[in-house]
Amino acid sequence: MYFISPVAKGALAYSNVNAEWLTEARQNAVYVPEEPFCHMGVFTGHPSLRIGDAPHLIEMWGNDSKNALIMTDPDFPLNEVYAPYEDLAIRAFYYPIETRLEFSHVNSTLLPVELRPKVSVLI
Repeated sequence: MYFISPVAKGALAYSNVNAEWLTEARQNAVYVPEEPFCHMGVFTGHPSLRIGDAPHLIEMWGNDSKNALIMTDPDFPLNEVYAPYEDLAIRAFYYPIETRLEFSHVNSTLLPVELRPKVSVLI
């Protein structure tokens, strides 16, 4: 998995603890300098997909339908951003991440009183 972000190094360091949940064969593959999985995913928050590493990665993996591009920017519709790449086999998904959300907003503004959970966890 490639994660393009200013906070990627810290986030991926934290994610390394998740190897313990993999099968033994996959756990051993985590420490080998090869990809442990046969498919790739590109997580990108930049709206254009035309600068930085995104165009190179899309070019490398675009012809394989096992690969995926997941757009996370809530301000840019996937159909507009992905238009130049729609002929490629890579699958595109739109899962917007709202980065302006603060803990105090979760229960007070997002949910009606009858649907509010007793405990909210924001990561």
